[in-house]
Amino acid sequence: MGRCRHRGRQRYGSQAAGTEEQLMSFLNKKLLPPLHADETASSLCSRTAFICGRSVTDFCLDMGTRFRDVANGHRKALSTIGRVCHRDPDALLRHNAIRVDSHNFNWNGQIIHRIGLDRLKMRVCVECLKEDLTHDNCALRVRPYLRADWTVSGVRTCERHARSLIALSVKFAYGAPRDTATVLAEFVDRLDELTLECVDQNFTSFEHFLLSKIRGEQAVVSNWLNELRVDVAMRVCEMIGLVAAEGAWAARKQLDEHQLYHNGESGFQLINAEPDLTSLLDQLVADCAKRRHYPSVPNVMGCIWKNYATRTSDEGFNPFHDRLREYALKNLPVGRGDDAFGIVDTPRKRHSIRTAAEQFDLNHEQMGKLVVASGLGSVDDVKTPSNSFCFDAAEIEQFMERVKAGIRNDDAMDYLNVPISQETGLLKAKLLVPLVVRGQWGHHLFEKQALDKFLERLFQNATPVQECGPGYSNIALATRQAKTNSVVIVRLLFERKLAKVQRLEAERGFLSLLVNAEEISAILHKPDDRGYTSSQLMIALNASSETVRRLIDRGYLPAARLRNTKTGILGLNVSPADLQEFQERYVSSTELARMLRLPVFQVLNWCRNHGLNPAFDPATIGSHYFLREVVPRI
Repeated sequence: MGRCRHRGRQRYGSQAAGTEEQLMSFLNKKLLPPLHADETASSLCSRTAFICGRSVTDFCLDMGTRFRDVANGHRKALSTIGRVCHRDPDALLRHNAIRVDSHNFNWNGQIIHRIGLDRLKMRVCVECLKEDLTHDNCALRVRPYLRADWTVSGVRTCERHARSLIALSVKFAYGAPRDTATVLAEFVDRLDELTLECVDQNFTSFEHFLLSKIRGEQAVVSNWLNELRVDVAMRVCEMIGLVAAEGAWAARKQLDEHQLYHNGESGFQLINAEPDLTSLLDQLVADCAKRRHYPSVPNVMGCIWKNYATRTSDEGFNPFHDRLREYALKNLPVGRGDDAFGIVDTPRKRHSIRTAAEQFDLNHEQMGKLVVASGLGSVDDVKTPSNSFCFDAAEIEQFMERVKAGIRNDDAMDYLNVPISQETGLLKAKLLVPLVVRGQWGHHLFEKQALDKFLERLFQNATPVQECGPGYSNIALATRQAKTNSVVIVRLLFERKLAKVQRLEAERGFLSLLVNAEEISAILHKPDDRGYTSSQLMIALNASSETVRRLIDRGYLPAARLRNTKTGILGLNVSPADLQEFQERYVSSTELARMLRLPVFQVLNWCRNHGLNPAFDPATIGSHYFLREVVPRI
């Protein structure tokens, strides 16, 4: 025998059954409120109780059930109300959420968490209530009814009138009965006043999506939003819209209904346009860097992470969290064992200076220099605050393996057999490029493959010989003979411009290469088709740069200013004809000394003693030049 308790009163099943039969005979079917297609069972029950002059709680107790069971969609309670109201219980279930446990409801096969339903306040469309007053034959104050769509938290617009829903100034305590007919009856005379609180607003695609899921209609989107529960999709869209508008650390609790309306639609459109949310998440990473925070998942995601941290047990968010986790693994410095919307069990894809330094047991400064050396970042990148710069983990690991196998500078020069005097020039000219330079690692570090390639290019045209032939010398000696430097000779070898190249088998490496100084001089001193440059004139006249400049400035060597074909730099240029004319007319004291096989000072003394004066003032030119016609006399 059943027993019902309410406010200290007891009513047993037999008495309740009798009351139900008496009420059914008392109620005129024509006077009962009709069940509308979009009305909830609790609304019909409340309106019927109002006609009977009873509170909805007492009315249900008279029927041998509880209003809580009606609101929660219990089949037995709805069958009882259906018999009294002469309605089909299946019709009552069509727009009623059925409680399945303490937190979740089932609505047309869709599981909805209680946060997705407004059960503590009543939101209505004033225009719909006005229309209700003109319909039906029942009492005027019973005509307004509660639509099922109004109970969905994410729906804030009337689909029929495109007007905002307003919350009536009544708030139900959690678990207390929602006597909707009594509440609506109090506001029937104030509908014109309530109209002023409504605003015109479009029924958004986001709201249409929520109602379509609840009604079981065809999906309006084709992405992972369809995998979410209605309440989860609502929260996710509102959260994404909020973060896109105000940043990762915006506070959702401070938003009003109008802001949530816009956030829900903007988040829904953003997800539809870019389901992987890459642009939004990239912006969150950039904002995190501006705040000078380390790019950890909580720092980047902000309130999204905070929501995840409080709802890790709710698997309904998993499709959303999977997208966030996928982005975090690709773009943030998270590795095995870290929590990135779930514990990571895959190899790391991105490193920061901090995580890389921990892995390779280095300090942050050393790690930053190695990142620059690897080409994965610039000096400015590695100096960003809070180590927010991230780079590819696989590439830095490969580079660190190359560093471990590298050869120190002294060992590398010994391997190449390069004299100390030639080492600096080759490094500055970048003919020898270290893997890591001295400022990044304490000493130059070379790869053996790079050293072998250098030697291979050096010996590409060399002919092996047993001993050094006449006219040949190693590069170090040839630099003095050809009046040039080792960098120039090595470049000529790399460009295959030297035909006379030998390799001494008794020697090794750099010093085993033999070149012909005369061939090098012929190539280097060959004038441009347009004439001789200043450096070429120095070699042709065997004079200093200052002497060449003064000869040109005083007009003894006519020169034109032409643009260098290689560098594009303007420079002085003397034509071959002018140079030949100068050399046929004048002779330097140096050339006279070489012709007479005497020291220069003896030649000058003889000329001074015999009254042979220089053609130019030596103090002005910086050198002694004589007319060539005096050579036979001397």
